[in-house]
Amino acid sequence: MSKILRLVTILGMTAFGVAGCGVKGALEAPPEAKQADSAPGPDGKKPHKPYVLDGLIR
Repeated sequence: MSKILRLVTILGMTAFGVAGCGVKGALEAPPEAKQADSAPGPDGKKPHKPYVLDGLIR
């Protein structure tokens, strides 16, 4: 049982270590996506794009 617990602990620590790797900061979209998303509508606001979860959050 001790070997199994040790293996699970090592695998868990490895998973947390790998999950922490990466670049800190905000995600950046490609330049062409930034231009397409930043186009405001006639009233100065960005148009709303419908999404599956809109019923839960609106």
